[in-house]
Amino acid sequence: MQKLIIILLLITFVFGLKVLEHQCGHDKFRENYKYESIPQDPVEESSDIRNLQNKQALPKKETDMRFKYSNKKCGLVPIPDIDRSQGKNSDLHLYISYTVERGKNTLAHAGWCQFIDNLGPTHGTVNFNLGLLAAKIWKILLNLKIQWKQLSMK
Repeated sequence: MQKLIIILLLITFVFGLKVLEHQCGHDKFRENYKYESIPQDPVEESSDIRNLQNKQALPKKETDMRFKYSNKKCGLVPIPDIDRSQGKNSDLHLYISYTVERGKNTLAHAGWCQFIDNLGPTHGTVNFNLGLLAAKIWKILLNLKIQWKQLSMK
């Protein structure tokens, strides 16, 4: 029984390492988003007031978290009208999408869609490649099945 528990723990550990394995595909990125930096509204006071002695950062204003850029999409995700009229109570608003691209060697790519001067990115996108993720999982499961057969024969 203890042997079985140890084997299951080892298989879980190996599976976790294989799934979380980093493979660089940075040189193969060919998608460039043409977004521009949006200057802050001069009427409004900057919400990025920092007390550097205490290292305290105040949250961004609701008006800074509205999507102000004219583009209708952030990556592959259409921007809802409510995000243009009402800001989120957050420091970074992410739009998540996925594609199934078996030919590409990237697991995910990310970028910013809106960058406000002196504040940094307020909206961004992450696109996951489920084709590569599924292929990796099947390969790992096949390897585990082979290893399990080898262990059970001993």
